[in-house]
Amino acid sequence: MPSKPRETSSEKILRLEAQLQEKNQEIATLKQNMKKKTEKKLIPQPDGQAGRADGYNLQKVMGLENDKERYCRLSRLTRLYAFKYLDPTKTIRKQDTGRLDTVKKILMEKFPFFARFQGGFPIHDLIKKNLQNSVNKLKRDERAEELAHKKDSNAKNTKPAANQKKNKLSRNFSDSEEEDSEDDDWSGSEDAEKSGSDSDDEPVQKKTKLQQASAKKTPAKNAKSNPPKRKVRDAEDDEVEPAPKKVNPTVDSVTTLTCGAFI
Repeated sequence: MPSKPRETSSEKILRLEAQLQEKNQEIATLKQNMKKKTEKKLIPQPDGQAGRADGYNLQKVMGLENDKERYCRLSRLTRLYAFKYLDPTKTIRKQDTGRLDTVKKILMEKFPFFARFQGGFPIHDLIKKNLQNSVNKLKRDERAEELAHKKDSNAKNTKPAANQKKNKLSRNFSDSEEEDSEDDDWSGSEDAEKSGSDSDDEPVQKKTKLQQASAKKTPAKNAKSNPPKRKVRDAEDDEVEPAPKKVNPTVDSVTTLTCGAFI
């Protein structure tokens, strides 16, 4: 039996390279098949956009239609991680794509729930929703603050006008007071005239009262001898000239001294 020709080194290398290439091709085929099988297990993204009429309900697609608590929790976690790397004052279209991919990768590694979805599309939808809500809230707050500032400015502008109106009313009131004071002075002069006339009659009234008081203090024996004096007082009150009668000189001197002392 003839012996086999001895294989040279170069031939051996070529043979092994051919085998290696065959094995690599086989490995690539197996990987591709595994990838296809894996992709079939992932939940695909529906057509359209989440939250739109012609789109889909994200909570339902995530299988959490009966677990709102978990859906809200995942939404909060997505927002917190996203706002660490993204600008909350901009929508998802204006974000940096590199940062957006970083957030998706971190969330898929941190929370395996998102790994069951093709491309982790729920992360993209949740980030989009949270950024849009943040921008809308920012715009509402800015408009509200602008209106509040305008209201403050209008209030400051109306205060001087109110003060001017108040001062005008105060001036009108003071003018009316001056007019009233002039009327009061005029009426006061009339009262002064009346008081002056009353003061002229005051000595007569005092004299009459003193005469009445002295008549009460006079002893009874003198009271019997003083009928002309009572008639004189009555005559003065009635403004009728009394009839001339004899008067006791002693009583007249006492009465005169008493009235003179008080007048």
